[in-house]
Amino acid sequence: MYVYRLVTLLEKHPTVIIIGETGCGKSTQIPQFIYEHELHSDMMIAITQPRRLAATSLAQRVAFEMDCKVGTTVGYSIRFDEKSSESTKIIFLTEGMLLREALSGKQYVPINWEGFYFIAFLKSISQSSNTKIQRT
Repeated sequence: MYVYRLVTLLEKHPTVIIIGETGCGKSTQIPQFIYEHELHSDMMIAITQPRRLAATSLAQRVAFEMDCKVGTTVGYSIRFDEKSSESTKIIFLTEGMLLREALSGKQYVPINWEGFYFIAFLKSISQSSNTKIQRT
């Protein structure tokens, strides 16, 4: 039931804010729903994580759940390490790698920046030293 409701919202709206408790599946289940229901078209699903360990361990978890190896359909990109390929559709990356890619002309992460389905979790962003959210 919740999957159908989430998929319907994602199809109708360009931006959807999802709030959930730690461990509810925001980082692991929602990217899989998007992939399985082909909401991403040919775009990559990118999920930011505040720490390198979180990015690598979540990539391993999702790859296990999808019955694939890390670096194939599911990958990650962190400082000094990256496992992805041309076939990667779900990528976990640290906020630092996202910022590095966005601010430089170089392509450190194999993401087509002109068309990708991006997921960022505000809790991780607001707690990071890389980004500052100013409240008014």
